[in-house]
Amino acid sequence: MDGLHPAAGEHVISKKRFSAFWGSHLASLLRRLAVGHVVLAGVQTPNCIRATAFDAVSEDFPAVSVLADATASATDAVQVTCMKAGRGREGGRDGPARGLGSCYGD
Repeated sequence: MDGLHPAAGEHVISKKRFSAFWGSHLASLLRRLAVGHVVLAGVQTPNCIRATAFDAVSEDFPAVSVLADATASATDAVQVTCMKAGRGREGGRDGPARGLGSCYGD
């Protein structure tokens, strides 16, 4: 993209699938950098954002957030549905989506 380039010293991850974690070294990089809170922004909330959020939880990052005003879907209706679906899913450490309870904002 014209005008959008990594700054000197910034890490670059090549994303190969919906999840940014799949087939990449993202999890090990975030651990090496001592990241405890993964914050997600981007497009295709029902696909890429959701897959990356669930993989971040599966990778045992203590907090995962999706920025409601910095994500998008093909239509407003899909976006609203995705954001509602992500709320209220905290199940504790052994729950199916630990850490996603406060992941989706208004």
